[in-house]
Amino acid sequence: MKCKDVSVSEPGPERLPPVMQDCWRCQKTIEASISKCPHCGAPLRPDEPIAGSPRLPSAVSQDQRRALVAFALTLLVSVGFAVFQSATAGQGEFSEKDRLVQISVLELIDVIIVLVAFFSISRAVVTDRPNHGLGFLLLFPMLALALGINFGYHWIINNHLGVTEGPAETQSMSYLPWYLVVICLQPAIFEELFFRSVLFRPLQKVMGNHMTVLVTSVMFGVAHIYVPLSIPMLISMGIILGYLRLWTGSLIVPMLVHFIHNGVILALQLQA
Repeated sequence: MKCKDVSVSEPGPERLPPVMQDCWRCQKTIEASISKCPHCGAPLRPDEPIAGSPRLPSAVSQDQRRALVAFALTLLVSVGFAVFQSATAGQGEFSEKDRLVQISVLELIDVIIVLVAFFSISRAVVTDRPNHGLGFLLLFPMLALALGINFGYHWIINNHLGVTEGPAETQSMSYLPWYLVVICLQPAIFEELFFRSVLFRPLQKVMGNHMTVLVTSVMFGVAHIYVPLSIPMLISMGIILGYLRLWTGSLIVPMLVHFIHNGVILALQLQA
């Protein structure tokens, strides 16, 4: 009687669970092996760190610390400028050129802080897989919304609350190039670079999208403490610019909206 050979199958390698990571746009958890987020359609960034990667949490914390230190410095500069304005308020009116020099010094210090922070924080970027089509569609509607909020807010506080931020300052066409730099160009480039990249990216890692937009918008408003009555309007402006940054994956559209918005305000002030 022959004995039947009984083959015993050897256990195969244990199948490991898929490596997961958070989508850079919608922050939902997805498999790291896929090329596109199934929730929002964002392409997977090839350089995005995944769960279990060598990048340590301390690296993120270091970026957050650097971002917050940079914000503290910009806030300190703004407070110093506000104190200077208050201390010199009763000493006679400055000339138009003197005011431009003061604003230029303030903005130059801010530029230095922003550039140092930008190059010291890992993965602080200007574009993030930009969606140019969406950016083009949102550009003018969001610009109209920002201008509407600005005009509506100041109309309410001026005409219904009887509150003004001080006497109107004269602005002449002879200083137009200077005004374009300090009112339009510098804020559009460096404020967006700071609040929508240097601060935005490290905070987004721990706060998620919507909370990051809100927090950076409040920081954006508070950083303009030398115009205190405009802070609520500026927070609203920051929310618009923050969502433009989030939805389009780029700083280009927020920069354009910021530049055109300030340009419209400048044009109206020059005509007054």
